[in-house]
Amino acid sequence: MKMLPGERTPDITATLKLTVRPKRAAVFLDNRYIGHASEMGGSFHTLLVSPGKHHIRIALPGYRTFETDVNLLAGQKSEVKTELMKRKHRASYDRDQEAGIAPRVGRNSVMLR
Repeated sequence: MKMLPGERTPDITATLKLTVRPKRAAVFLDNRYIGHASEMGGSFHTLLVSPGKHHIRIALPGYRTFETDVNLLAGQKSEVKTELMKRKHRASYDRDQEAGIAPRVGRNSVMLR
């Protein structure tokens, strides 16, 4: 399990697993950089976090940023999955806006156990 830099394991924890594509995306937890997505996936790469509300942001230049909030209970296991979508060129984005087409954010899911 991966610890945040400078953190120690809280006495009561929740488990957070992140599955992200592309794997080179930067991952932020509560506005702190915690690593690249490639370091967060798989059965041996989970985060121990304190119970409560946490903000997750996943960003990569050229892609739409993904953000979500999770509210975890003590002992709860949670998984966040997302696939970032490439940004459109400005001209096609403007045409979509004029036509009333909402931008796609990506394929996302949050599973709480």
